[in-house]
Amino acid sequence: MFSLGDLPGDLLTSIFEFVDEEDLPNIAVVNRSFNEAATPFLYRTISYDSKDRAKTPISTLNENRHLASHVQHFAIESLPSRHGRGHSLDAHHYDVRECVQILELCNGLRRFRVDSGCSTWQIRTFLPVLLRKALLQDVELLCASVITEQDDILTLTSLRNLRRIALKEPSWQLINKLPGWANSLRKSLRSVEITSSDCLNSEVLEDIIVHLPDLKELKIMSCFKINHDDILDMTKHTPLLENLNLTVWLNPGTNQSVNVGDIGHLRYLTLDMKNGSDKTHCTPYWKGFLTGIRKLGSRLRGLTLHPLRKVIIGVSFVKHIRRTHGSSLSLLELRNVVVSSKVLGAICSNLSQLEELALTINGSSIVRFAEAFALSSSLRIIRNIPDRTSQSQTTLNNHHVREIAKLAFSVTIIECQGRKWNIMRNVNKPKDFAILYAAKGTKGTRQI
Repeated sequence: MFSLGDLPGDLLTSIFEFVDEEDLPNIAVVNRSFNEAATPFLYRTISYDSKDRAKTPISTLNENRHLASHVQHFAIESLPSRHGRGHSLDAHHYDVRECVQILELCNGLRRFRVDSGCSTWQIRTFLPVLLRKALLQDVELLCASVITEQDDILTLTSLRNLRRIALKEPSWQLINKLPGWANSLRKSLRSVEITSSDCLNSEVLEDIIVHLPDLKELKIMSCFKINHDDILDMTKHTPLLENLNLTVWLNPGTNQSVNVGDIGHLRYLTLDMKNGSDKTHCTPYWKGFLTGIRKLGSRLRGLTLHPLRKVIIGVSFVKHIRRTHGSSLSLLELRNVVVSSKVLGAICSNLSQLEELALTINGSSIVRFAEAFALSSSLRIIRNIPDRTSQSQTTLNNHHVREIAKLAFSVTIIECQGRKWNIMRNVNKPKDFAILYAAKGTKGTRQI
């Protein structure tokens, strides 16, 4: 008689590559062989959060240090303030020391991320450890403003073979060293992300980009000293660029000519619009940009539009997307964009390749929205973006998800604010379905 325990370990490992990580803890307890095969995936990504130590696997790794060999992604969500309420100085030192000890053991580390709130002393403790991680490829520092000392900057910029660098609010001392660092990484670096910098200017950015002809991803967001047209002009140095995130500063009352630079291979585009009180210039600018990059040969797979001030789009704009990129677009994200059920219907019926859609869903009109979703046979993932400025908008609940599931047969995943619903259908009877729900911050699902 065949049993689950007879499955070979390498086959289980291959299967678990495709299993949602939220379901892995339940799978791991089936039997010993399942546990052994699931363990590398359970510990592939770990995060440390001093505010919620119960959900942090650091203590488990301390007791079972061999598990650290599975860790590839290490994220520090928060550390206690050195003089924070409820934390003694000894406790603070223990938290940092505990993280460093585990980080030292993670010889397979590929990605390291630190959230905002990390102090100069804390980040200084972690940086030397990263130098000893030969496989490290991705460094994301959302606390880059605290890296001001020359010794710390020298340690950081001594990292080699990185493929991605992401810095939020980098200090001017660090900004000045980025061109030299980029030059030392020219053979490996493929992604650069700098956000919320009041120090970065066009001259320094070009000094960075000119060293990176093989760059695939560039994200320059909310850096007010740099004009978006200047960034687009710099794309002449990056002929292979596929992913661009850009803040566009629109000035009301001026002629908004559209410069699209030299981005003929672009696949993913995010336009973060600083449109002030003007709501009328966004749509014409978007149309011009989409037309311009299409003429250069780009066929977008993903498009994100995010105006500062709420913008209403109509059916004509949807048809423009279809004409320019409809044959390739699989991801569309509309943040702070008002989409009526009629316009949603146009999106679902005109964009034949669309697989993932993110927008604000009006819960009070859920049936009309569900009917619009049903017009697409390709849509699989819906992400709801709650509208925090309107009391009439409600967050999604189980009732809303059921209404969508009843009509939109192609949809399999619905997400909202960290919560996730998986819709499981009978292949022969698509009207028969079950819904599995995963709450925010939890692993494992329950049927609703």
